Amino acid sequence: MSDQPAIDPAEPASGSGEPRIGLCLSGGGFRASFFHLGTIRYLEEAGVMERVEAVSTVSGGSIIGAYYLVEMERRRRARPDLDRLAACDEIIQAFFAEVGGNLRMRALVFRPFFHPVLTFLELFRLRHRADAMAKAFERRFFSPRLPLGALPVRSQSCRAPRLLINTTSTISGKRVVFSRESDTGLASQIEKSDANGLPLARVVGASAAVPGLFRPLRIGNDLLADGGVVDNQGVDSLFDYFEFSDEPMNRLPPRSRQHASDKDSGRPIVLIVSDAAGQLAVGNAGRATRWGGAVRSIAVLQAEIRRKTLKLLLDAHRDETIAAFAFSHLAMNVKGSACDDGPGQRLPSELIAPTAQIRTDLDTFSPIERDALIFHGYTLMRNRVRSYCSELIDGAAGDTAGGGGEWPPPSVALVDPSRSGPECARRSRKVMETFLNAGRSLFFRDVRRFPWPLGPVAGAFAALGWALAYGLLAAPLPVIEASAQEWLRDRVMAVIVALIPGYDLGLIDLAFLENAFGASDGRFAGVVDFAAAAACVGFAVYAALFGYWGVKRLFRLPERMERRMLARLQALRDDGHPAA
Repeated sequence: MSDQPAIDPAEPASGSGEPRIGLCLSGGGFRASFFHLGTIRYLEEAGVMERVEAVSTVSGGSIIGAYYLVEMERRRRARPDLDRLAACDEIIQAFFAEVGGNLRMRALVFRPFFHPVLTFLELFRLRHRADAMAKAFERRFFSPRLPLGALPVRSQSCRAPRLLINTTSTISGKRVVFSRESDTGLASQIEKSDANGLPLARVVGASAAVPGLFRPLRIGNDLLADGGVVDNQGVDSLFDYFEFSDEPMNRLPPRSRQHASDKDSGRPIVLIVSDAAGQLAVGNAGRATRWGGAVRSIAVLQAEIRRKTLKLLLDAHRDETIAAFAFSHLAMNVKGSACDDGPGQRLPSELIAPTAQIRTDLDTFSPIERDALIFHGYTLMRNRVRSYCSELIDGAAGDTAGGGGEWPPPSVALVDPSRSGPECARRSRKVMETFLNAGRSLFFRDVRRFPWPLGPVAGAFAALGWALAYGLLAAPLPVIEASAQEWLRDRVMAVIVALIPGYDLGLIDLAFLENAFGASDGRFAGVVDFAAAAACVGFAVYAALFGYWGVKRLFRLPERMERRMLARLQALRDDGHPAA
C-alpha cells in the first residue's frame, strides 16, 4: 500500500496547463511578517494567491503564514460572498491590532506579570520563556486553542495552499517540517500518532524560537528551534514538496508532498520567494572581541547558507526543473528596472536601507514602520512577478496598483509629491527616515522619535527608580527596622549557616564566612552584601522600566503622538492639494 494519499474528489483537476505555484516566506521576526503581508496583498490583488499550491514558512514567515491562511478560511466561511482582497485588508488590520500588544515585553521582559504560572514553573526548570512566547501566540493569533489540523485544505470550496512550517531539530540537526496531514486515507488511520492534534501555536513558536534568545521547544520526542538555522528562506521544503530533492535528502513524509497526478501532469512550476532576512553588510575592521567575532561568524554562516539556497533556485531554473521564479528581498531597489512604474509606485531610495535594517523583533511596530515594510514588500513583488513571472498575471483581473482598501498606506502616500505636494513630501520623508532609523534599536525608540514629551517622562521614571534604589539600600523598613538590603543579606546568611552541617555542634568555625560575607564597616565589603545590593538596585530598575512601559501603554502616548504628527502632515498635504 502506498503512503501517497488518495486525491480528494473535490481537488481541482490537473492537466490544464496552468502553472503550479509555490511560495516561500522567510524568517525575520515581525519585520518579516509585515514585509510578507505586502507580498501576499499583491498576490491577492493579482489573483495569484488563491492559485498557490504550497507555502513554505520560517520563523516570522510562519507567524503570518499560519495566521493569514487560518483567518482567510475563517472569514470566507463566515461570509462566502467576501472578496479575497477585501478579506486580505481586514486580516492586515486585525494583525496590526494583535501585534500592538507587544509580545516581547509581555512574554520576555515582564513575564511574571502576564504569565505568572509559567514564571513559577520556570523556577523549577519545568518551562522556559519559549513556552511563554508560544502561549502569547496562542492568545493573540491562534485562539481558541487551534490544532495543526485547523489549517485549511485545498479543495474547490477553499483553494488554500498546503502550509509547510519549518523548524530545526537540535538533536539530529535536521530540518523538521510540520504540515496538516491527510487523515482520510487508510494509511493515516494505521499511524500510531496524529500530528494534526499538535497545538498550532506551539509549532509556530518552535519555528520562531531564535537560538540564544529562546530555548528549543519540546514537541514529541524532539527539541525544535528556529527553522532559519538550516534554511531561512524556506526554499528547501518547497523543493521537497515538488520532489526535486533526492529521496535520502527529502525531509517531507510522502503524504505531505505533491499529489501523484500533479507530478505527472506536466504543468510548469513557478516559485515565489519573499526574503525579509538580514543582509550581510561589509563592516569596518574594528576592535576584535570574542563576542563580536562569534556574532559576526554566525552572520557569515547564515549568509553562506542563504547564498547556497538561492543558488538552488538558479540551478533549478537553468536545468528547466522550474519554469520561472520571482525573488525579492528587503534591501532590493527596483528603481530603473524594466517594470519600474515610477517614484510613486515604490519606496523612495533613501528609505530602503533604514527599512531593511529595522529590528527583527517580536514587539510593537509603529504605523510608519508597518506601512513602509508592507508597501516595500508589495512593490518589490509586483515588480519581480511582472519582470520574471508575467505568465502568472496574463489576463488576471487584478494587478491594478492598489485594487482596493486604503492603498497605498497613509504614511507612504505622504512621501509621494504627486499625491501630497513637494513640501509635504519633503517633510514626510524626513519624518519617515527618522522613525525608520530609530526602528533599528531594541529599546527607547519612542524617546528618539519624540524627545518631547517622552524624554521627560522617561527621566521622571529614572528618578523614581533611583529614589527606590536608595530607599531599598538605606531607608529602614517598618517592623523589621532595617533596610531591604540588610534584611536580604541577613536572610542569605541564615540560609548559608543552615546548609552547613555541624555548625550548631561547634564542629565548624565560620569565622571565614563572617570575614567573607560581613560588612562590619557599613560598606559593601562582602559577596553577600554586594549581591543583596545588586538585587535591590536591579529590582528598582525593573520597577521603573515597568512603570514607564505601563504608563506609555495605558495612555497610548506614542500612538497618539504619531497620529497627531501624521494628521499635521495630512493637513499640510490638503493645503497644498485641495482636490485630494
